[in-house]
Amino acid sequence: DRRSNLYEYQSDTDPADPTSFLQFSSAFHDGANFTLQFEARPGIRYTIEGSSDGLNWSEWDSIEAQPDSRVEIFSDRNRGQGHYYRLVAERLHD
Repeated sequence: DRRSNLYEYQSDTDPADPTSFLQFSSAFHDGANFTLQFEARPGIRYTIEGSSDGLNWSEWDSIEAQPDSRVEIFSDRNRGQGHYYRLVAERLHD
């Protein structure tokens, strides 16, 4: 999947599996809010960052590590066209 070993380690994904990488699993816009969903792994802290230009990123939400896998949902008010989101993972332990 062309991700670095450090990236795979931080996000607890499998470097040998090209389908295993950190990503939003769904995105939905209802006209007022934009909702993102992803599969969270145990022991990983997630940060959702946003940008209006794809170059300058700001932290919008932080999701603390939990002991179990789960689905996380993030909702943001409508910011109009040309808004970007990214998901950052930080592994807290082995």
